[in-house]
Amino acid sequence: MKKQFQASDDGLLTPEVGPWSDKKYKLIQNYAEVFATGMKHKWDCRVYIDLFAGAGKAKIRGSNRILNASPLLALNVKDRFDRYIFCELDTGLMDALSRRVTREHGDADVKFIQRI
Repeated sequence: MKKQFQASDDGLLTPEVGPWSDKKYKLIQNYAEVFATGMKHKWDCRVYIDLFAGAGKAKIRGSNRILNASPLLALNVKDRFDRYIFCELDTGLMDALSRRVTREHGDADVKFIQRI
């Protein structure tokens, strides 16, 4: 499994999250990896949907640790999903996420949805 929890500061908006997020992101990564690989021959199209996508990275409150959040973790699975749909209300978070995805995963089929 390709695990990329730790991330570096890239100068884009990176919201702070509680320390429990470390465990949450590991669970999301593991589930996405198991599902994407386990279902790659079961369905013609596998879609990853994140309804509260955020900025793609997060900083653990009270530390200097920056982690990849659910969108970037899902994009890093070994057997990629066929399509990704990222939803986010906050324009700043959506802008940071779309820049990160374009820069790091420009070849992925990604749809960004923002509703105000």
